[in-house]
Amino acid sequence: MINLNELENMGFKEGALSECIITTYNKDDIPNAAPIGVTIHDECVTMRIHTFTDTYRNIVDKKSCVLNIVYDPYLFIKTAIMGQGKDKEEQDIEDNQVYKAQNVDAPYINSANAYIELKLLSHDERKTHDRHGKAKVSIIKFEILSINIIKDYPITINRALFAAIELAILLSREKKDGTEHYLKIMKKTMASDDYKKIEDLLEGKL
Repeated sequence: MINLNELENMGFKEGALSECIITTYNKDDIPNAAPIGVTIHDECVTMRIHTFTDTYRNIVDKKSCVLNIVYDPYLFIKTAIMGQGKDKEEQDIEDNQVYKAQNVDAPYINSANAYIELKLLSHDERKTHDRHGKAKVSIIKFEILSINIIKDYPITINRALFAAIELAILLSREKKDGTEHYLKIMKKTMASDDYKKIEDLLEGKL
């Protein structure tokens, strides 16, 4: 039985969109990661994903995924822009950054504050019009199998995290207008070494 109070303590609220990183396995057990907004409803997790993505194919194939609670701006940006369809040629998350989950055929991020193992319940594909033209998205519903707290203490929130999430959303939509605003916030509020990693990651991509 899932403890709903535990979900609330982690910041989830019924019907509210929470930004997390979803991890799955590609073919040959290559780890895949992508930032995705999720909602909680009737003790289930729901997310909306394009059907052409690695994440969607992996979820349908493995019938599962892991939802990671992460506070690392670099990871949100990296997993938004790298890895699509490239497997080991360009991994969005490295092998040494994940461990195999216990209850599902998916990895979890070993630096996450917490992770939730999810079992696929249903996926409903629908046609849509977006930046890709005519496309398909899937509304996916999951059962929560386990909630795993790795770091059970409060952390302070840095503005760079929110800027990184907004930047990751822009980049995942292949938009470059407005990116400078979020980079300025990160440069102002992050430790210089941490910002340099993001700067190096984005070199030649903006």
